[in-house]
Amino acid sequence: MNWNLFITSVSGAVWSAEVVRDVYRLRWTIEIVFKAWKSHLRLQQLNIHSESMLRLSVMSRLLFCALTLDIWADLEWRSPAHRHASVLRVARVLSDCAALITCIVFRCTPAQLLDDLLRAHAFHRPRSDRQNTPQGLAVLRTG
Repeated sequence: MNWNLFITSVSGAVWSAEVVRDVYRLRWTIEIVFKAWKSHLRLQQLNIHSESMLRLSVMSRLLFCALTLDIWADLEWRSPAHRHASVLRVARVLSDCAALITCIVFRCTPAQLLDDLLRAHAFHRPRSDRQNTPQGLAVLRTG
């Protein structure tokens, strides 16, 4: 039937039906941008281990959001009239390539990045409140 129903509190004297349609189109675009950020850029997964890591985590996510919009807008501007860039797909591609983007930013190879990540995050931290699994096993072996 090709109908569009818009519910608004703005009277017809203020906005015409065409203006309401255009405003809802813009609003829908904003909703899709937020969905892309939430779905693909992992905004809910912030590093809260320390204040500095939280700050870095928030800032890097915000930069990634800005990068997503910038690339999407550039693709939209450069694309032929019959093709339109999808902000959701741009966000997914950037999310899938996050490790490679990190390598470019830090000027390292993927192997170097993996080595640094493993060295920094793959080992148990010393704890004074309890033993980790290898420490517990060592006690069982010598006990």
